[in-house]
Amino acid sequence: MALPTLLSKAAAAEALGGISVRTIDRLRAAGQIQSVQVGGQVRLIEESIDAYLASQIPPTPQVIRDEKYTPSIVKRRRAERLAREAA
Repeated sequence: MALPTLLSKAAAAEALGGISVRTIDRLRAAGQIQSVQVGGQVRLIEESIDAYLASQIPPTPQVIRDEKYTPSIVKRRRAERLAREAA
């Protein structure tokens, strides 16, 4: 079994984009990132930080194409309208 990679609070704060150590404490208290205590010092589990970051990324919006407005249909309708106007 591989041991998890552990980070100090300062290193974790830097890995999260330079946030404050106090914010790391808040995230720990809220249970959003996991930590262990090693010899009286708090160490954060890197995989937990990765999972937290992944949870903060908003989902990619799904683009729904409307058949009425595809480029080829728009061109065709424009050409039809111009032909009617010219007649």
